Amino acid sequence: MTLTQNKKIMLLGGLLLLSAIVLLIILAGDNPDQKASAPADTSEGFSFLGLHADTVLTEAVKDMLGKQLGPVAVESKSILDLEMHRPGFLKKNFPALNELNLRLNYEKGLKIRKEHHTVKLIYRYSPSFNYVELFFSGDALKPLLFRIKAKQDGKDILATLQEKYGAPREVPWDNPDGKSLAWQQDKDVLILSLFLDRKGNPGYEILICHVKNLEMLLKREANAENRRQQDRLPAGPSAF
Repeated sequence: MTLTQNKKIMLLGGLLLLSAIVLLIILAGDNPDQKASAPADTSEGFSFLGLHADTVLTEAVKDMLGKQLGPVAVESKSILDLEMHRPGFLKKNFPALNELNLRLNYEKGLKIRKEHHTVKLIYRYSPSFNYVELFFSGDALKPLLFRIKAKQDGKDILATLQEKYGAPREVPWDNPDGKSLAWQQDKDVLILSLFLDRKGNPGYEILICHVKNLEMLLKREANAENRRQQDRLPAGPSAF
């Protein structure tokens, strides 16, 4: 074997060794165990039955909800009242939600019956919940407000929410038989209320406010009102 052939063999061996090292590095970086340990993506925010702030109310979504919650009643142009438990509760404990509620339901400091362009889905016969109201924007068809009265043990609900969203802020009631627990992600708010009803039975209610979507609804309504006012303005004098 000549010296030139030896050099070629050594060069080829070196290239093969380098290729093997690169392949091992790539495989090490693509370790499935490392991928599994990566933190979960929580950008979708608060959700109920997979519905989150960016969900669009399609026929497929309605079908899924029907299978999960049973028969539905549908309403349009609904009131969006965020107040809960008693007058002043939001003002005392959730000032940002209270300010939003004023914009949704008040004009010039007076409460009025202000209906908004929405799609409201109502479920009264769910096997898992006593009552469910889901409000979606009538234009963008995105979630605005969810109200859920649960049948299941509130401790299970609380444990699930804590595991998913972390430790809540506790909001005591004036009534010692009740309290609320609140989570916030960006502007959106989830409130779980635990209380005893008039018969002394435990009650569990969940409120999810998709605040950013509610603000977009108000912005669209204000733009539409501005256009209507412009249309009502008298035409300027004719140039001829």
